Amino acid sequence: ISKIIGSSQRLRYVGRTLKINAINRNSLQTKNTNAITFSQKRYLSEFGYGTDLLNESLHHTIRPKIVFDSYSATSGCDVRGMEAAKGSVVHMNGSCIGFPHACYLWKPSNPKEITMDSLEVITIHEPSIDILLVGSDTPIPPRLMNKIREGMRESGIVVDHMDLLHACATFNVLNGEDRNVAVALLCEDADED
Repeated sequence: ISKIIGSSQRLRYVGRTLKINAINRNSLQTKNTNAITFSQKRYLSEFGYGTDLLNESLHHTIRPKIVFDSYSATSGCDVRGMEAAKGSVVHMNGSCIGFPHACYLWKPSNPKEITMDSLEVITIHEPSIDILLVGSDTPIPPRLMNKIREGMRESGIVVDHMDLLHACATFNVLNGEDRNVAVALLCEDADED
């Protein structure tokens, strides 16, 4: 661009617009090419400041998708977007399993209670789930996670274990991308500590 504009004229980047200070702002001539037309302001992005891309992607579907708003390791999760709640936030008191359009309470309250039987609802869900995120702030024994991974692999489901915060956030992003994802969030009882 500096070759086209020359040394006496300059480009200034201000915020999200590109301004050209030139003698003739509508067109700039070069020796070997036709006129190059620039407008005084060129917007570098169609998105304005403060655009919530995840929120936009979650609300452009026939059925509303759920979003995990917040969580507590001992009391449960706040879920937004459930059809029965008509847009309000629902507090899931305890462990829960979330699918793209729904969230259900889940019985396990400590890592030892997680079994293939407790996760069977993941394998029978329609449309079939591709990714299962298991969220727990308490480490799940590696042997148990390997059993779950092997059992889910037979159904074509990839399993990943992470803490509650990252499981909620990853689920929200993958759900916003229209992936067939589920999350199992283990919220332990406060009395057991």
